[in-house]
Amino acid sequence: MESLVFQELRAINDHFDFGYELSYWRTASQMEVDFILYGERGLIAVEVKRTATLRKRDLIALKAFCQDYPMGRAILLYGGRYRRYEQNVEAVPIREALPGLYDLLSAAPHTD
Repeated sequence: MESLVFQELRAINDHFDFGYELSYWRTASQMEVDFILYGERGLIAVEVKRTATLRKRDLIALKAFCQDYPMGRAILLYGGRYRRYEQNVEAVPIREALPGLYDLLSAAPHTD
């Protein structure tokens, strides 16, 4: 699933000339976020989980990223049905997110 999301992120980024650089983020303690998009439009962290039910542990790496980069936006793409906000993480169902990647990449950050 991560490779599909990567391909879609890259295609949307290139097609609409958003100018994001794509990478990943990993801490010394091995916490990792699948995709980091950085550019003039801002900083976005994207984590992909197949699970239909969100658990606190699914958000740990994104929350750590947001502590290190409070100006960033955190998005969790998951196998569930409902869009949710968990503190500073926006959880979006994968089936909604893929067709709406343009909107996710061009939207202003969500604030609680």
